[in-house]
Amino acid sequence: NPPKKPKKKKKQKKRDPTDGSGEKRKPGVARTCDVCDVTCSGDDAWFDHLKGKAHAKAERRVERDTGEGIGETGVGGAKPHNQNAPTFIGTDVSIRYADQVITPELNAVTTACVSELKRFQDRAYFKDQVKARMRRRLVFGLREVAKAVQLKKARAVVVAPNIEETNDAEGGLDDVVAKITAAARENGTPIVFALTRNKLGRIVGKRMRISALAILDQDGAVEQFREMLACAAAGRDAFRDEAEKKKDEAEKKAADAERASAKAEEAEFSGKDGENLGVQDTRRREESNPGAEPTLNPAAATFVPRNATAS
Repeated sequence: NPPKKPKKKKKQKKRDPTDGSGEKRKPGVARTCDVCDVTCSGDDAWFDHLKGKAHAKAERRVERDTGEGIGETGVGGAKPHNQNAPTFIGTDVSIRYADQVITPELNAVTTACVSELKRFQDRAYFKDQVKARMRRRLVFGLREVAKAVQLKKARAVVVAPNIEETNDAEGGLDDVVAKITAAARENGTPIVFALTRNKLGRIVGKRMRISALAILDQDGAVEQFREMLACAAAGRDAFRDEAEKKKDEAEKKAADAERASAKAEEAEFSGKDGENLGVQDTRRREESNPGAEPTLNPAAATFVPRNATAS
């Protein structure tokens, strides 16, 4: 038998040392994707993540939430946050289910309060999972928040202002939010409208959008909690003042329009009355003095005979 020829080894394709833009990969560098909130150890894992489906899906979600693109590519291929994203701040913003004005101060103190409570909850969970589950500081998600409000365990409820509007009559998103807010107002639970769904999810460390969360225990962040409630109360006062201002402006516009219409009608009738003024005066004089000789009306047109005109 002839001797077997040794098999040739397949040549492995070398990885592209660049990301396609000429930037050379440096091994051993840990980077965090702001869009996905994922940390990658090494440039190979980083660039693989940027080219993956999960990153593309997260980008599309952010674009859909903000209504605009994320922006140009940042350093190392990372996508910076959209600085022009809607923040729902100010009195000109209309939120269909909120009775409060959102301010930058409110967003800041809400972020600080929720972040601190989440930090305490995570620390307790790492020490003892059983005790941490029995004494949770935060719950999020509409179902958990609704349960906490109904059982009167919620100290406060934080609701995002950008929940999508649905046409479902019963059991839809709008119906659930309306039930939560109605039950909270009935129980006297403070409601805070602040941040956005993406920001709430980022604060609690979840790669998902969160519509609402309930604070069950504010220990450890009492000062931030009080500041948050105070800013929310000021926002409700500002909302009422703005509503009264808009109501007064609408009533003033309606009154001005009514006066303008009345003046137009008066001017129209006064023109017709002026034409018949002389005739009315003559009739009044004849009725008051039936035996008096008739007189010429000075306001009447002068009669000119034909013969005089022809000559």
